[in-house]
Parts: sequence; C-alpha cells; structure tokens
Amino acid sequence: MLRDARRCAGLTQGELARLASTAQSAVAAYETGARTPNLTTFRRLLRACDYEVDIVARPRVHRGASCMADLATSVAQDLAIHDERVGVTTPCNDLD
Repeated sequence: MLRDARRCAGLTQGELARLASTAQSAVAAYETGARTPNLTTFRRLLRACDYEVDIVARPRVHRGASCMADLATSVAQDLAIHDERVGVTTPCNDLD
C-alpha cells in the first residue's frame, strides 16, 4: 500500500523519506515488507503522500447474539448494510 501511495503521489523513496522525516532506507524496508512501521510512522508516511488515514475499531463479537443462529443473522444484516453503502448489486448467499 505504501509503495502505491508513494507512486500515486509522484514521489521517490527519498522524497517521501524527507517529507515524513525518516530515512530512505526505512521507506524501502517498509515497502518490501522487511520492516513494519508503527501506526504513527505509517500515518505520517501516508499523509506525506496526501492520503487520509482513518482507524476504525469495532467489537469482534456481535452484541446481542445469544447463539450461532443469531450471530449468522446479525452478520448477514451487517453485510447487507455494507453492500448497500458501497453499491454492491450481487446478492450474497443466505447464511441460514
């Protein structure tokens, strides 16, 4: 993702490093997966590429689901809401 963002911004690794106050070797290592930036660094790098960074936190367990059937219904409803928001027109398989 970082490499794509950098390229879309028309930046070299060195330019991105300078804008994000880090080393070019660090940018190269992040892009190849040799190193993983912490969240603060990742955000700073993407912002230097003119990207917005949003963090979303959600509970892993669907509250109110007392059994697997309730959970399946809750997940199906969540998927339908998501599909509606992003404009997915293909029907999902029924989870019942």
